[in-house]
Amino acid sequence: MRISILSNVNLDMVLHDLRKKNEIFSLPGYNQWISVCLNPEQMCSFEPQIIYLIIDGNALLEDYETQEDKTKYIDSCFEYISQLAVNFSQTNIFVSTIDVWPEIRTGKSQNKSSYIMGYWNKCIEQIIKQRKNILCFDLENIIANYGRKKFYSKKLWYSGLIPYDIGAIKILVQHIEKINSNILNTRKKLLILDLDNTLWGGILGENGINDINLGTSKMGLLYRDCQKKILQIKNTGVLLAIASKNNMQDVKNVFEQNRNMVLKWSDFVSIKVNWKPKSINISEMAQELNLGLESFVFLDDNVLEREEILSQLPEVNVVDFPTDITKLPETINHIFYDYFWCKSITNEDRNKTQEYHARELRNEERKNVFSFEEYLKSLEIKIELDCLRENSLERVLQLINKTNQFNTMSIRMESSTLFEYLNNPSKIVISAKVSDKFGDEGIVAVVILHKADETNLIIENFLMSCRVMGRKIEYSIIQKILNSFYDNGIRKVYSKYRETKKNEAIKNIWESMNFKFYQENDGIRIYEKEIKKIQKDIHQIYWRK
Repeated sequence: MRISILSNVNLDMVLHDLRKKNEIFSLPGYNQWISVCLNPEQMCSFEPQIIYLIIDGNALLEDYETQEDKTKYIDSCFEYISQLAVNFSQTNIFVSTIDVWPEIRTGKSQNKSSYIMGYWNKCIEQIIKQRKNILCFDLENIIANYGRKKFYSKKLWYSGLIPYDIGAIKILVQHIEKINSNILNTRKKLLILDLDNTLWGGILGENGINDINLGTSKMGLLYRDCQKKILQIKNTGVLLAIASKNNMQDVKNVFEQNRNMVLKWSDFVSIKVNWKPKSINISEMAQELNLGLESFVFLDDNVLEREEILSQLPEVNVVDFPTDITKLPETINHIFYDYFWCKSITNEDRNKTQEYHARELRNEERKNVFSFEEYLKSLEIKIELDCLRENSLERVLQLINKTNQFNTMSIRMESSTLFEYLNNPSKIVISAKVSDKFGDEGIVAVVILHKADETNLIIENFLMSCRVMGRKIEYSIIQKILNSFYDNGIRKVYSKYRETKKNEAIKNIWESMNFKFYQENDGIRIYEKEIKKIQKDIHQIYWRK
């Protein structure tokens, strides 16, 4: 990973540790971050993938006495940061929050340092809204969790203008490395939860619904806080499921009658409550949800259950349960940052659980009609095609980099590359938004095209969310695109397929659309098709104007 560390203090020891795994850009000395914001040439040739701006609040404001002077200087700092975001518009820039030591106060004086920290944080919130490539590095929270007194070192400050203690530097490096890892790795999709001694304390079958540990005090509060954290994770687009050895009716009674339950029945997309081995239940979940086991995370207090999953389903990510139960909320925090962290949340993420419930309704609909064609017609599927726009970049990039099963080429892409397509007339990216009578799925498919010349078109990649597979949506999308290009003079189209471990299910996708095999180069199968305009659409499909 190529990363740049900019700061107003000496972070040489941080840089030393980060160089073990990364290429690092830094300037000699310290406090040159403003010069980089104003003169980006010195960093441009390095082409950083991530920029970290780590600001020490105490050093930042040491030359300013009044609150007014401090806020004015903070305003000017964010003008520099805004310029940095413009100069590196396709690079993720993490700007730190600040921590400021409190001043000496009398019994009636205000805590001015808290106001200044809040003002800086408010400026971060504003610039995040204005610049899509700005993200928050929560240094203030890192310091609070570690302990302010332990985090700083007066000895290192006065000997080398290094504000932080050796232990704190290791913590900083760990947080930076975790972000680096999260940026590179694919986010997991499903968190599977046990119930007894995981979502609540005690054994439901022994204690009954009224005597399990779940409430507003002591250990009951701990489990309630854990549920709140899990709900927060769910609201970032993570799916929740239950795998529990219990009686189903007892579990339903807890959800319906225990007023201290934060999580609701509707928050889960799969609930397996029975006495079967959990590996069997989880395998069934994978089939029913059409998700890969490698995207599952499993939390269970019982070591034997964890061992069973590790041995029978090694693809599943099994979390180490804390031996000290008071550390369970902290463990849930780590689950988010280790498996589910994301730099932003799309509308599709927010609605993901609702979409899976709508999928259940579609399955019920399928049982009530005689033929598959009648089923498709009954769904009243609408497909909206649109060329790539700035406001859809984030979701399109997300699909490109996380879709595995229905992905003809499995090409991953940097945001800078996709952004360049906006102004490249030969590169065409088309997104497809799908809805039906049960709900709006959002943008679920992407087609990347290359116009080779006036009469020939190449489909470079076609990918679609597994959520909408099995409704012939892919046929309507390609048919509508080819009809449109036929009207603009295109007469022949070429398509590609490269087999991976995860996309084998669609290896005959092009043949099913009457494309003929043309040739194979370096493991890429190329197909061709003479375009003839077809008027009939399976679904209601149109272009956004």
